[in-house]
Amino acid sequence: MKKELEYKYNLCANTYQLLRQLPFLAPAPKEQHLVSYYYDTADFQLMQQGYALRILDYDNQFIQTLKGGGSVEGALHEREEWESIVKSNQVQVDNIPLQSIRQILENAIANDQLLQLFITDFVRHCWEIKRKNTVIELAIDHGVICKGNKKEKIFELEIELILGELSEVDQFRREIEAVIELDIQQKSKAERAYAL
Repeated sequence: MKKELEYKYNLCANTYQLLRQLPFLAPAPKEQHLVSYYYDTADFQLMQQGYALRILDYDNQFIQTLKGGGSVEGALHEREEWESIVKSNQVQVDNIPLQSIRQILENAIANDQLLQLFITDFVRHCWEIKRKNTVIELAIDHGVICKGNKKEKIFELEIELILGELSEVDQFRREIEAVIELDIQQKSKAERAYAL
């Protein structure tokens, strides 16, 4: 288990153009096409427990991730995160570390009640920023959330602590906010999808 710490902001065309003019984004970004399949029971038991379960399809590799707990304060999202490599975009219950969540999933599978509820499909451009002993990932995500026939646009900025001190990430995002007015995003992609 690791703790995910990131700041999230909505973007528009104007803020995106301003961001791309910042000197630390001058190098070409790493580009990733990320498709995630989100699962829950028919009556949303995982969501009610404060968890989201997804399988990420990236470069023909599948990564199952359980996220939950934590808090949101302003733009700062703090969550617990458990990841494991799986063979396909089918939920592997044995890889779930929390007994209570594993039990929910086992019951749902036994009763044919585990559903793929929605998909996120986006391109991520990311840069690695090093400051003192801290590594920060700045990512711009552009794509869609798909839930049945409903779609919602994803266009957001994430500033995530990879290694080191959160205070350095906080200082870094304050420097950006000093020159660009950013719109805080308090909901995760999963929370936005559930709301569709």
